[in-house]
Amino acid sequence: MKSKNGFTLVEIIAVIALIGVVLLLVVPNVVNLYKSARKSVFHDEVLSIYNNAYTTYIYRSSEGDHTKRFCLGKDTTLNKIEIEEKEDLYYDITVNQYGEILSLKVTDGIYGIDMTNQNGIKKKNIKLDNITDSFDLNCNGGTPIEPPEGLSCIITNTNRECRIFNFSYNVENGTL
Repeated sequence: MKSKNGFTLVEIIAVIALIGVVLLLVVPNVVNLYKSARKSVFHDEVLSIYNNAYTTYIYRSSEGDHTKRFCLGKDTTLNKIEIEEKEDLYYDITVNQYGEILSLKVTDGIYGIDMTNQNGIKKKNIKLDNITDSFDLNCNGGTPIEPPEGLSCIITNTNRECRIFNFSYNVENGTL
């Protein structure tokens, strides 16, 4: 009588099939978990850039520098904010004279966020749902953000800042 010293072909195929089924169930969940974690890390980086842009503007304006745009692109830099630079993390941020973020564009080569609000972007409105696919970011040019319609922007000679007032003045009869 012969003793059985190995596995049959049917047993090996059955084990390989079971491993295949387990991998089909597990791999998509692991990939989705990784993507979700990567998106969450990007969201945290955007919030950090948001905070540092505000802090950098306030600090620099206390020293007389009232620059309102901070941009770090692949090929160009325009007023970097005070933050640890990370590879493939680029931003273009515009603030108003009070340090409120009016335009926020951040990308890392995988994800991106592009938000603009003339009344200021609130930190609580920067959500995971706002994150999209990556886009190219260029520091050249850029369109200045205009005050909301119906408001007047008066430029003073002393500080060259734009102050927004919600009134109108009639030049002909001198009335408000």
